[in-house]
Amino acid sequence: MRPAVFLLLLSMSCTAQGIVVHSGDVQLFSGSVGSQTNNPVTMVFEHKQVQTLVDGPHITNITHETFYRDTLGRTRMENESPMFGMGASTPMRSISVQDPVAQTSTNWQLGGYGNMPHEYFRMDTNRHTQPIQMMTQLLAPPPVAPRPRAQIQPRLQPKNTTEQLGTQDVQGVPCEATRTTTVYPVDFMGNDRPITVTQDFCNSREFGRNIRESMEDPRTGVRTTTLQTISRGEPDPSLFQPPADYTEHPQQH
Repeated sequence: MRPAVFLLLLSMSCTAQGIVVHSGDVQLFSGSVGSQTNNPVTMVFEHKQVQTLVDGPHITNITHETFYRDTLGRTRMENESPMFGMGASTPMRSISVQDPVAQTSTNWQLGGYGNMPHEYFRMDTNRHTQPIQMMTQLLAPPPVAPRPRAQIQPRLQPKNTTEQLGTQDVQGVPCEATRTTTVYPVDFMGNDRPITVTQDFCNSREFGRNIRESMEDPRTGVRTTTLQTISRGEPDPSLFQPPADYTEHPQQH
């Protein structure tokens, strides 16, 4: 199996099981995709990142995400990927559909380059154990021989504080707001002064996800995610199927 296809299949399996992959570790996040039924919704989010360069210019990137869920608990997530200066006429959209009824996870892409293959990748989410085990083995750091106790120095640790900001309202939807502040001490990552990162989250219990987020990090700038529109009607059933002119990518075993 080609590496790119293998990694995509791993990602599909992990998404379906509520697993987030980071460099060097695997962790769970609260709530699994498609866990809510009888709660249809369509939500459009704006993702915005603003970086301010040392000499003053600003770099602003804006993309959008659309999230659908039907009465059966099937979900469709669309994420834009900007194609700056790469000859693409439209942003590429990555589509991920999780179907707890059929127990499948299906991914495909739209837009971007005109010569992109019209294929979708489908995985049986009941058969996720082996891919996840393979992924954890691939990402596991190499073993390190322990040093004598006398040579171990105490590691610098960032200081985390969490503040509950109470119930807030985003587009008529109540959410519970939390602010987390992380201060990285001098020399934690080669820095000669402390680095402070602030993250705000507003979580909707009704929809089981954050509907507003922001992160202010001097290394990467300001990133925000904001719910722009919401509709509680039933989505079109065709949204949970690949386009009619797409064919399933053959899985190699």
